[in-house]
Amino acid sequence: MSMNTHPLETAPAGVAVEWNWSNLSIGSAMLTILLLLVPFLGASQINWLTEEDGVVEWLTAGLFLLAAVVCGLAVWRVAGSQRVGRVVWATLAFLFMGEEVSWFQRVIGFSTPQFLKGNVQGEANFHNLPTLTPHDVDRATDLITSQGLFYVGFLLYFALFPLLCLASSKLGRLAKRWGFFPLPIGAVVAIWVPILVSFAVALALPHGPNRFGLTEIRELLFAVAIAGYAWWSCTQQPVTQQPAASAA
Repeated sequence: MSMNTHPLETAPAGVAVEWNWSNLSIGSAMLTILLLLVPFLGASQINWLTEEDGVVEWLTAGLFLLAAVVCGLAVWRVAGSQRVGRVVWATLAFLFMGEEVSWFQRVIGFSTPQFLKGNVQGEANFHNLPTLTPHDVDRATDLITSQGLFYVGFLLYFALFPLLCLASSKLGRLAKRWGFFPLPIGAVVAIWVPILVSFAVALALPHGPNRFGLTEIRELLFAVAIAGYAWWSCTQQPVTQQPAASAA
């Protein structure tokens, strides 16, 4: 008779979509070049791009929404523990989208709820509450800001996690079994080059519209990375079962 099979912790060799490294490199290079042009934009141009309800904000929100929809639909393609990764990313991307546009407050026109009145922007979002966006850093806990937490989480998942999975095949197999696909190292480099350039350019700029605009554009880079990751990871073939040796 046949022995019971167990879920294979590694994905099959073939995947639905292969990385096109040349296109990925070109895209990363183009984003980097665009970032280097930011210091040369006029104040009116940068304000038009990065103002509230402007081009950059709606592109950022749209990409987060795309990631949420892609991951949400992908939940139905897999079963069991592999749904966890899809559900987690669908939830996170949806929250990022809502927070980016203050849950469409300016579009719908509803007033800020009372429990969010202390919001630094005076809008219906959580990431600008005083505890997460302190004006003054008086103690260590003031360093735990919404932006800081996002940066740390992004760094852990899109840099440290792939490196750890590369170093430990067991961790990589376990992560895939739960629906968390580590990025190939080439993709990690393509994501981080423009982001690091944005930080470097920001440090070279004085405080003003261009430096603030660069911060908004960096949020768009994060959205591009998350949407791209959602699309890629959700086109991976689900982890299957490995036929076990049969015993007579």
